[in-house]
This record gives sequence, C-alpha cells and structure tokens, in this order.
Amino acid sequence: MTDRLADGWGLEATMIVPVTGRVATTRGHASPYTSPWNTGDLAEGTDVYIQLCAVRGDYRSCSLGYGGHA
Repeated sequence: MTDRLADGWGLEATMIVPVTGRVATTRGHASPYTSPWNTGDLAEGTDVYIQLCAVRGDYRSCSLGYGGHA
C-alpha cells in the first residue's frame, strides 16, 4: 500500500477474516511511503475480507470489508 499525499493522513489495510492480525500501514511515515508486504500462508480458496481505513492520530475512518479468495 502506498501513501503519496503529504496531507497528514495514512492508510491501513487489515485482514478481518480470517483473523490473522495482519495489518499493512503507512501510519507514522512521511509520504511518499510504501508499506512492506505482510505475508503468511493461507490455504488456497480461503475466503478473505480486508478492511481499508484512513488514519490520522487516534482517528480512523474505515470501509466495509472487501471480500475475495486466497
């Protein structure tokens, strides 16, 4: 994930299903910044849901979960 705007906002993507604790984030980094990959094994065909959030300080504004398959 890449944050290209120097507007004080960051981005976070969290895998919410299955619950793995995986988060990719640009929080706390000056732009432009690309977060490193957050990896791990999932069985092929696993249903996954990712939630995207705009973050600034302690505030976060999040989307619904976006679904797909591993």
